[in-house]
Amino acid sequence: MVWCCTPLDLLFHIPILNSMVKYRDGERMLDALGLPLRRTMVRRLQQEGAMSLSKLAVPFKISLPAALKHIRLLEDSDIIETHKRGRVRICVYKPSAFKELGGWLASQSAFWESSFDRLGTIINKRKR
Repeated sequence: MVWCCTPLDLLFHIPILNSMVKYRDGERMLDALGLPLRRTMVRRLQQEGAMSLSKLAVPFKISLPAALKHIRLLEDSDIIETHKRGRVRICVYKPSAFKELGGWLASQSAFWESSFDRLGTIINKRKR
């Protein structure tokens, strides 16, 4: 097998591992928001403010352990934070989370736009 360098290989070196580590949080947030139930939980916290886990779980008719699993995933994604007040777990929405996600999405958009521009340039050169 013969290996050959293409212009794409030579044009732009991307430190893939660093990008993966840096943007893992954005992907984690999108994963957490992939389920409609969790998006609804976040929306309720945005609109109604901080509330207990049990109050947050009521409209979904799910058990508290099931709700806690969803809350932990949202908390691990830095979308919400929780704290205990006695025996009650209070859930609080973090507005800064979506600003960070917006920055991540903008960086991904810039990366892909420049990649497609470079690919278009190479395709046009080969057509000539």
